[in-house]
Amino acid sequence: NSRPVTPQSNSIKLDSNEEISILNFKKINEVPWADFDVDIVIECSGVLSNFKLASEFQNKLPNILFSYAHPDMETIIMGANNGNFDKKKKLFSASICDSVSLAPLYNLLNNKYSIISGHLITLHPWLSYQNLLDGPAKSWSLPGDILSHYSLGRSSVGSVIPKNTSAVLATSYIFPEIIQKIDSFSYRVPIGTVTSSTLIVNVKNKVTATEVNKLLTHFSNENSLIMKVTDEPLVSIDYSSEPYSLII
Repeated sequence: NSRPVTPQSNSIKLDSNEEISILNFKKINEVPWADFDVDIVIECSGVLSNFKLASEFQNKLPNILFSYAHPDMETIIMGANNGNFDKKKKLFSASICDSVSLAPLYNLLNNKYSIISGHLITLHPWLSYQNLLDGPAKSWSLPGDILSHYSLGRSSVGSVIPKNTSAVLATSYIFPEIIQKIDSFSYRVPIGTVTSSTLIVNVKNKVTATEVNKLLTHFSNENSLIMKVTDEPLVSIDYSSEPYSLII
């Protein structure tokens, strides 16, 4: 149901006299978190300087969950290690989209069949910092910097762009051995959402396709919102509003 909303100078007022404060600061440590009794901040800017400032001033800040990967943060990936992390720390990483999908599947297969080696190929939608027309590849995490990866400056709507992916590196922050086992590569493709990936693995233990399918189905039944298994003849856009970390 719609509710009347009135804009104020520093807030949005709802019909029930509730107010949602709106703050505008350039640095994360300048926000008066204590004035609002904030317990957890979800930091989704992707700007690396916010993590550096949070590290420096963390005793004065609430717990912060960052939506990008960094080796100096405690990484939590649902369905992979969310029951095993250091709760005494204040700065956490929810990792990146590729690792949120890869980590639960890698962990499941590795624990059951012992992965020896593998390869990940990803078709990844364009990201907001990419260009509509050919031009300099501007960095998002380091505002003002120009990326040395020339191909990322090419037209995102007119090209399939080969690019190294950080999926395995980010996953190694919770499973260090994966970086020695899995090679990866990606292509930025001209779509707005939904990544498609193929993971090929060589395993130590003997296995059949039927057993793997049963394992994946059982895991999906036990871990709702982490994995979904389907054989529907759908295309990428059909999954745009799905809540799952990965869909098999």
